Amino acid sequence: MKIIKTLKVIVAPIVLTGTLLAPGSALAAQPSTHLEDRNMKEVVKRYLQTPNNPKLKTPLTSPIQSKPFAAHSLNPMNDDYLYEIEPNDYMDTPNSLPLNRYVVGTFDSVYDLDFYFIELKNKTNDLIIASAGDEYSSIQPISLLFDVNGNPLYPIDGMEDDIDNVRAYAFSLPAGSYIAGVMNLTDDADPSTPYVFTAALQNQPKPDTTAPAAPKVNAVDDNDYSITGSAEANSNIAAVINGKTAYRGKADSKGKFKLPIKTTKAGTVISFTASDASKNTSKVTKVTVLDRTAPPLKVNNITTKTKVVTGYSESGASITVKRGSTVIGKATADKKRYFKASIKPQKKGTQLTVITTDKYKNSRSVKIKVK
Repeated sequence: MKIIKTLKVIVAPIVLTGTLLAPGSALAAQPSTHLEDRNMKEVVKRYLQTPNNPKLKTPLTSPIQSKPFAAHSLNPMNDDYLYEIEPNDYMDTPNSLPLNRYVVGTFDSVYDLDFYFIELKNKTNDLIIASAGDEYSSIQPISLLFDVNGNPLYPIDGMEDDIDNVRAYAFSLPAGSYIAGVMNLTDDADPSTPYVFTAALQNQPKPDTTAPAAPKVNAVDDNDYSITGSAEANSNIAAVINGKTAYRGKADSKGKFKLPIKTTKAGTVISFTASDASKNTSKVTKVTVLDRTAPPLKVNNITTKTKVVTGYSESGASITVKRGSTVIGKATADKKRYFKASIKPQKKGTQLTVITTDKYKNSRSVKIKVK
């Protein structure tokens, strides 16, 4: 549809640059009337007074009922556009218009008006509303904006191009619901002659689709009561054990985080992720809980007749018996944690040291005198 293409050529650069005199737009190239230096309130009042139409003089008396469009993709130029659905002639029966889409409508009578419901969700919104008719058409579509109580809103900037039959207006608005009305400035009405209308946000930030980097996690051992590390600033940190989220926390403004935890068994694998405000989630960082607990050790009495030092420790632990710095016996604790270390009989009163060391190099020692 030619007028959709015309409106896109004009509106797209405006939306991208945030100015109604955007380089590359048809408005910048044509002898248009730029309204920025004029009293926009007076401009709107003039258009409100143009038609002798009670629809613009009656405030809302019932709640707004949003009605979705039926979407079509029938244009041979592959332009997606929407058709208005009647009745949408009053402020309390508007069609619901998605932002940045083009809607095609017609004026069925001289005083026909079409109303569109617009929802703005950002804290602040730089909104452009624009309408266009065919350049050879007898209609001249103009768009106005109202709050949900029917009060007219005044643009901060505007552009009217009678050659391309396009009119665009800029607003700075808070989040909320609004109603746009499209009307014909001429006394002609031809149902076969369409107009195109759009409501578009300027300078919209692109959605954040970039996931945070995988968090860096410091070593965790079985005696720790907290886990520390770094991730994207202000990201949410999740720690998962056996498929269940065990701990949650948040990185500070410098990206540092600290999660309070319960002591965790050595060998446990903890999976960490960071997610940002846009719900993008990082790759997983896996950390295995280290064994930093010394193995237990119990040594039976040693006498001058003892040839085998016996006792209990951790299964698989290495046992060393020393006299001073001299190793006099070695053993390995069996599956039942029992060990036997062969030594030569020692003199009474000799002090021996028995040391147990596990596979993680954690060790414990006991000093014992020969009886």
